[in-house]
Amino acid sequence: MEILDSYPGEQLRARRSSRGISQGHLSAISGIGQTVISRIESGADARWSTLKRLFDALGWEVVVTRQPCGEDDLEDFLRYGLEQRKDRMAAGREARW
Repeated sequence: MEILDSYPGEQLRARRSSRGISQGHLSAISGIGQTVISRIESGADARWSTLKRLFDALGWEVVVTRQPCGEDDLEDFLRYGLEQRKDRMAAGREARW
């Protein structure tokens, strides 16, 4: 089992690109719109069911497990996640302008 340490959109882009599949083709085989795929790869949030369909279409099984942590670890994790989300949103705004 491979443990992923980056956001699902980053992993989706990496897996799709490594197989030489375009967003349009992934859209056709997954039933998820190309614009949705583009947004997810750019850092937008997505439903679990959407991510599962996309990774399934690429031949990857996604498993989520709970990892125990202490209060300090959880606080650091949430702070880091918030910072990363803000950075992705800012990058997305810059890319549009």
